[in-house]
Amino acid sequence: MISLDQVQLLEHKVETAVAKIADLQKENDFLRNKFSELKVQYDEMQKANVELSAKVSLFEQNQPTIESGIMKALERLNNIEDSVLRVSGGSIEAPVSMPEQNLASRPSNEDAVIPPATQFVASAQPVQSTPSVDPFSIITSSVSQPKAPGETQQLDIF
Repeated sequence: MISLDQVQLLEHKVETAVAKIADLQKENDFLRNKFSELKVQYDEMQKANVELSAKVSLFEQNQPTIESGIMKALERLNNIEDSVLRVSGGSIEAPVSMPEQNLASRPSNEDAVIPPATQFVASAQPVQSTPSVDPFSIITSSVSQPKAPGETQQLDIF
């Protein structure tokens, strides 16, 4: 037969098991809520990642166009400078060379072609026919100053 002690022991074990099941259910609910929150954050981060990836690929696609536009603008500026120097006339006092570009540091998959460094020439005769200030007169005035016997005739622009 079953004794009273055995029934009380069984009842105690059932109550302990029920309490443990209730605790585990609470923990399970907490973990499911936390999982839902993290899933929402994950989805938001995935969307942000997709948007950023699209922006990066768009930038990578537009980079050659941007670089070629910059190169064309620089070429136009060089042409304008050359024409200003030709219009200003006068003798050629000192050539000013551009520093060479480091082509080794550019990525090898670039389609843009970079022209070699060109030489620019400063005129010793500033243009006096226009009332506006000639930007090259500042350069030429420093060139036309008397030099010591050991000094060169090149401009020091850097």
